[in-house]
Amino acid sequence: MKKIAWLILFLFTAKIISAQCDNEFKLVDAEKSDTLRYKKYRRLQDCYYKTDDFEGAAKVFKKQKALASTLIKKYSDSVYYRSYLADQTTFYFYKGDVQKCLDISNELLNYDLRKADSSDIAGSFGNIAILYRKLGNYPKAIYYLQESIKINEAIGRKELAGNYSNLANVYSDLGQNEKSGELFRKALKLRLEQKDEKGLALSYANMANYFSNINKDDSAIVYYSKAIYMNEKLGVPDSRKALTYNNFTGEYIKKNQLDSAEKYLKITEKLLNEKSNPFMLSHFYENKGDILKRKRKFQEAINEYNKSVKYADLNNDISRLVTLYYSKSLCFYGLKNIDSTFNNRLKAEVFKDSLFNTTKSSQITRYEMQYQFDKEQEVIKSEQLKKELETKNALERKQLLIYAAMIALVLLLGLVVLVLKNNRQKKKDNLVLQQKNDLIESQKKDIIDSINYAKNLQQAILPPITKIKQELGDSFIYYKPKDIIAGDFYWLYKTKETVLFAVADCTGHGVPGALVSVVCSNALDTAVKEYNLTDPGKILDKTREIVLETFSKTSQNVKDGMDISLCSIQRNNNSITIKWAGANNSLWYIHNNEIKELTANKQPIGLSEHSKPFTTQTLDLINGDTLYFSTDGYYDQFGGDKVGASGKKFMRKRLSQLFFEMKDLSTEGQLALIDKTFSNWKGRLEQIDDVCIAGIKL
Repeated sequence: MKKIAWLILFLFTAKIISAQCDNEFKLVDAEKSDTLRYKKYRRLQDCYYKTDDFEGAAKVFKKQKALASTLIKKYSDSVYYRSYLADQTTFYFYKGDVQKCLDISNELLNYDLRKADSSDIAGSFGNIAILYRKLGNYPKAIYYLQESIKINEAIGRKELAGNYSNLANVYSDLGQNEKSGELFRKALKLRLEQKDEKGLALSYANMANYFSNINKDDSAIVYYSKAIYMNEKLGVPDSRKALTYNNFTGEYIKKNQLDSAEKYLKITEKLLNEKSNPFMLSHFYENKGDILKRKRKFQEAINEYNKSVKYADLNNDISRLVTLYYSKSLCFYGLKNIDSTFNNRLKAEVFKDSLFNTTKSSQITRYEMQYQFDKEQEVIKSEQLKKELETKNALERKQLLIYAAMIALVLLLGLVVLVLKNNRQKKKDNLVLQQKNDLIESQKKDIIDSINYAKNLQQAILPPITKIKQELGDSFIYYKPKDIIAGDFYWLYKTKETVLFAVADCTGHGVPGALVSVVCSNALDTAVKEYNLTDPGKILDKTREIVLETFSKTSQNVKDGMDISLCSIQRNNNSITIKWAGANNSLWYIHNNEIKELTANKQPIGLSEHSKPFTTQTLDLINGDTLYFSTDGYYDQFGGDKVGASGKKFMRKRLSQLFFEMKDLSTEGQLALIDKTFSNWKGRLEQIDDVCIAGIKL
C-alpha cells in the first residue's frame, strides 16, 4: 500500500496553530497599518491551515491578495512580492490545485534566481520537486531535487536531510527500494547528528514506509511507533498525527491483524474531519475499504473506495488511483460482477500506463548523468549571476541616492523652518530649566552638608584606632560604609579587669542605619556603665531591653535593631580568657593553627517573635591566637570573575578561608589584603551594604 510522503505536508505546514481563528480575523481587520495587517493575515492563514479549515483560509487569502497588490505597488520589487508568491503556493497546495501551485512556484523560483539568494533558490527547487512528484513526473522531480541538493551541500543547510528524504520517496515510487533505503538512512543519520527532533519524526516515518515497501512489516511497525512517540512529544497538529496513524493502520492490514487495524483506524478518524487534507482523507477511506475487503464485505468496501477515489481525483493522485481501481476490481469480482471488474481493471491499467511510460526511464538516466556536468557548469553560472547582480545593485544604489538626496533636501528645508520657529520657545524653556537646576543643586548641597555633619557626629561614637590598639594590642579595623554614614559600627569599653569589644550591624545603611547605630551604641554604654555588666550575654540581654524600650516610645511597631558580635578579653600572664556572645553574627578565631567559628544566637538585638536570653561562650586562648569579627556586608557582596551582570555572593566560607590564609601576616598586611580582596571581588558592581571587619592578634 502506498504511503504518503511526510515531508510534503511538513514543508507546507504553517508554524502557528490557533483555536480562535475567527475571533482573530475580526481583530486583524481593525489593524490600521497595512504592513502589520498583512503580517497578521499571514499568521491567520497559518491558523486556518493548522485546523484544516480551508474555507477560513480562502476567506483570509481573498483579503490578503488585495492588500498584497497595494504593498507591492507601494514598495516596488520588495519582500512583500516574494512573501505573496510563497503564500499563494501554500494556498493552492492546500486547495489541491497542484498545477496552479506549480505555476506560481516556478514564478517564485525565477524571482529567487534574480535575487541570487542561495537559500531561497534551494528551497524553491525542493518545493517544485515535491509538486512534480505529486503529478507523477518523476524525471523532473529528480532533476529539481538534485539542483536543491547541490546548493544545500555547498552552503551546509540543515534542509539537506529533507532533500535526501524527498529523493528517497521518488525512488520508492519507482520501485527502486535499495536506493530509497540508502537515502532514507542518510537523512536519518544527518538528523540524529543535528539533534533535529522534528526532522527525526519524519525520518522515522520514512524508514517505516521503506520497510513496509520491502515487506519487513515488523521493522515498519517499530519505526511507526517511534514516529508516533515523537509526534506526541512535539505536540504536532492532528493532521500530522492522522498521517502517522493512517500508515500504521495500513501496516496492520498487510499483516491481516484487522482488530489492531480497526483500532488505529478509529484513532485516525477522530483526528480527521471533512476539511482535512485530501491526501489523508483519500488514504483513510482506502484503509477503511481494505479492511472491509478482507472481511469480504465487498459492497461496503466499494463504497469506501469510491470516497477515496473522489479525494484522489481532487489531487490528481495517479499512483493512488491505480491502487484503488485494482482494489475495486477485486471487490466486483468477489460480487461476481464481471463487467464492473473488467471496467475497473481497465481504468487501473490506463492510469498505470500514464504513470510509467517508456520515455521516463531514459529521462531519469539522462538527468543522473547530467548531474556531474551541471556541477562543473555551476561555477560559470554563479559568476554570471554575480556580475548581473552587481550591475543591478549599482543601478539601484544610484537611484536610491537620487531619491535620498531629494528627500533630504525637503527635510532640511522643513527642519530649518521648525528650528527658527522653536528657537525662541527653547530659550524660554532653557531659562526655566536653569532656574530649576540651580534650586536642585542648592538643595543637594544642603543635604550633603547635613550628611557630612551627621558623619562627624557618628565618628564621635566610634573609638579611635589608636585607642583600640592601646587596649587590644596588635589589631586592625576595616570600616567601609556603603554611603557617607553607616549602620555598621565598632565599640570598645575598658573595665578594671577586662576589655569589651564589639562589631555591630544595625538595620539599614546611610542615614537610617546611622540613626539606629547611635541608639544601639548608647544602649551598650548604658548596659555597661550604669548596670555594671561585664558578661557578654547579659550585656546583650540588657542592650536589647534598652533598645526595645527606646523604640516603644513610638506608636508604630518598629522592628529596627542590630546584629552584633561582642567579647570580653581578660589576660592572665600567658593565658587569655575570652567570653563571647553574639546576635546573628559569629566570632572566628585561630588556635593551634586551625580556624574555628563560634555560632551566635539566631535572634537580633530588637523585636523578635521568640526572644531568649543570649548565651555566653568561654574560650581559653594563648598569645599569638587571633580573633576575627565581621558584619554580613563583606560576605554578601556580589561580584567575582566570569559571572553574569549581577555577579555572585562572596559567601561566609570564602571569608573564613581568607582569615586562615592571612593569619601569618602583620595586622597591617591583613588589612591591606582584606581591602584588596573586597575591591577585586566587587569589581565594577555597586557595594550593596556597609562593611566592618576587625582583627585582634592576642
